[in-house]
Amino acid sequence: MKFDKTSTISLLILLTGLLLEAFGVRCSCIYLTIIYLFLTITSIKSLGNTHSFTLFLFCFGVFLMGRVFLDVLGILEVNHATKWEDYYLSNKTVVIVNTSMALSLIFIRIGLNKKINPPSSSMDTETQEKICTFTKALLFILIPFAIAKFYFDFSVVRSGSYTDYFLGEQRSPFIIRAGWYMATLLLPILLINTLDKKSFKFYLALFLVLNFFDFLTGSRGALIRPGMFFLWYYYRVISKKKVNNAIILAVFILFAFVGNLLLEMRGDKQEKTGGSLAQVMYVFESLGGSYYINAYYVDFHDKLDGVEPLYIVGPIIDGVRGFFDRDLRGQSEERIVKSYGLSHKLTYYIGRTSYLEGHGLGSSYIAEIYSTAGLFSVIFFSLVIGWIMKYVEINATYSPYARIMSWFWIQSLSFMPRGDPFSFLINYAFALVILQIIKIAVTNRKSYNKGKQFSVSEKPEKFIQGEIN
Repeated sequence: MKFDKTSTISLLILLTGLLLEAFGVRCSCIYLTIIYLFLTITSIKSLGNTHSFTLFLFCFGVFLMGRVFLDVLGILEVNHATKWEDYYLSNKTVVIVNTSMALSLIFIRIGLNKKINPPSSSMDTETQEKICTFTKALLFILIPFAIAKFYFDFSVVRSGSYTDYFLGEQRSPFIIRAGWYMATLLLPILLINTLDKKSFKFYLALFLVLNFFDFLTGSRGALIRPGMFFLWYYYRVISKKKVNNAIILAVFILFAFVGNLLLEMRGDKQEKTGGSLAQVMYVFESLGGSYYINAYYVDFHDKLDGVEPLYIVGPIIDGVRGFFDRDLRGQSEERIVKSYGLSHKLTYYIGRTSYLEGHGLGSSYIAEIYSTAGLFSVIFFSLVIGWIMKYVEINATYSPYARIMSWFWIQSLSFMPRGDPFSFLINYAFALVILQIIKIAVTNRKSYNKGKQFSVSEKPEKFIQGEIN
């Protein structure tokens, strides 16, 4: 591990805050806020405002820091959790949560210091072009399946409510879902070639068409996650220009506005009185709700009927098993018994009735990495996250495989503060398998054509030679 000046100062701030807490000074929200703002400012200055770590910090602030900021400002005490019912956290729990969040930010920053060399070799340009051509042909065949799937989901939500979608009772036909899933895996394969600005616009328009109905169902992630990827890819791989801070700020204000709009579309209750300030506070409070996933886990982890060391890979296990077991789809008591996922078990414990009606608390990567081995695993897995960040940042320009990985990684990273850290590996692995199949098909076709040309040119020559002899 390499401790640079930024991470060293952050650790000193954390140690000072913990020392004050030991003497009875309640300041965990203050030292977490100082560390967060310090890392954000230094990241913008040294790495740029479209580096994946900087974008991650912005998302971290949106999803995890809202209630912390309100506490520091004296507006709303962080100990008072208000999701579904009033619950008061002990100061010890708040210190554990805030310390784990601070440690994660610091050690992700330390992980970025790892030296990673660009790849020495890559796929040849001709093969990449042939793979892209083949992939585009398959993708256009599958686009109707994707649109049909999204429209079916939208119809389910429109005829009932947003939560009906998560119950899994009404599902589109298997052939439509299979076509949609294949399309989602083919999209990132097009990144095997570095997109120019014209291709980028086409790619963006294609994705927006595919995700239009998904957005209308009320899914905030349908905009935020791909929006973060396109922002990162354009300025880190294509343009290489430094984006204006005002643009970044406008994007996150837009995300917050869209998030609030979708909450209203879902029918969530919110306070209508108090004017604009009350609406702003509502957005901060609702978006910061992911903070309490971490707190609830600290308080109730020993009461959950699950295997704690497997929570971090629970979404991967459930995702694979879900292809064969219907009980692992939707939200039901059968799923709670069979699931390895922390988010389902914790939501069920906190609000059984709400869970079975389709509601959810969501998750947070902090809780999931903390579940393995406490603060030690927070440090270790945060380093891993930092290493992956560095790998993608360094290799996305050079390696087609890193560009494909970036599609899944950046979107996962942007939602990680309210999601799990490593489930993106499932889709990435499937995409690589499909890539290899396409590559084999293209290569064999290329070899077949060459062999055919050779045999055609060879026969006349031998025939003529035979006549001469």
